[in-house]
Amino acid sequence: MAQAQATMHTFRLNKKQCFIMQYGAKTEPARRRVHKLDGRLTVGENIADNGGLRVAYGAYHLHSTRAKKEEQRLPTFGNWTDAQMFFLAFANTWCEAVKPSAINYLLDTDGVY
Repeated sequence: MAQAQATMHTFRLNKKQCFIMQYGAKTEPARRRVHKLDGRLTVGENIADNGGLRVAYGAYHLHSTRAKKEEQRLPTFGNWTDAQMFFLAFANTWCEAVKPSAINYLLDTDGVY
């Protein structure tokens, strides 16, 4: 029990603050906002997203090492590694078009519509 408490203490002090600082350092270039994003608003979601990505990549890596066959690629991506393709696919899920009028709302809140 003491070890679990120590782990949570370390997480709260170090890891959580790291996420807040990392996401708080992001700016929104399309609107050229002077203020940085507030990493505290979405810290829980950011931690969950990163944890999910870590688990998904671990599963993909395990699958790809067991499958032992080369993934087919489109010609443009012929020189990309499997890991690069995985993260490209992940990043693509976040691509979206947001109306300029909605950007400030998303930046100033937790981003929930």
